[in-house]
Amino acid sequence: MRNRHNNYKSFVSLRYEILIILSIICTASLGLSPSTVTAGVETSFLYRLSNFSGPVHYNWASISVDEERNEIYVLDPRAGDITVFNDQGMEFYRFGDDGSLRAATDLALDKDGNILLLLSPGRSNAAIIKCNFRGEPIAQLELKNFPPDFSAFLPVRMIYRQELLYLLDANSLKIAVTDANGVFQNGYDLGSLAGVEETKKDRTDIDGFSVDSKGNMLFTIPVKFAAFVLSPDGEIIKF
Repeated sequence: MRNRHNNYKSFVSLRYEILIILSIICTASLGLSPSTVTAGVETSFLYRLSNFSGPVHYNWASISVDEERNEIYVLDPRAGDITVFNDQGMEFYRFGDDGSLRAATDLALDKDGNILLLLSPGRSNAAIIKCNFRGEPIAQLELKNFPPDFSAFLPVRMIYRQELLYLLDANSLKIAVTDANGVFQNGYDLGSLAGVEETKKDRTDIDGFSVDSKGNMLFTIPVKFAAFVLSPDGEIIKF
């Protein structure tokens, strides 16, 4: 049963987002222009996520991959459950279909294969619940030592990389980085870094969000028609 994935939408948009993220990573690391990188990207269809009744369709789902165990975890916020697929995209386990996960907005997997669930009940008092591979809660991570300018921080997206948690508040345009226990390490005001005018921040939000293996934060701002790469030291690249 121990088989085990950023942040996304439907399968088509997920494949499109992967292309965008790959382009951004390659551009940032190789110093190439976006058009040059995109032209060199090749993809092929692998499989549809399925169960014994056929393909499983999602909209606005959160996806997390356990690369070590070759498993895919999909959180469907509307149904309030998590489905686990094997390396061939076949469903083999599901939990939360009792309604217990309806407050979950994102999920991630830590280095030990534990499931981290980001809960935002009523869009307030966010909490992170650690579960074992069966989905049974084993601990709750308390978000601690956040500075005053992050006092109203309400994360709705979460990514685990190199024993750090990257939490995104898409509405306030901020990212908080904590250690694996939820203790604040660093924070970024994406609105200021991306050049969003103060008077327009309440009409601007983050859509795509990911983090690469070096801690570079990748995100998109739809109303600016732009994608960004933010390095851990605060340097930003815009496309």
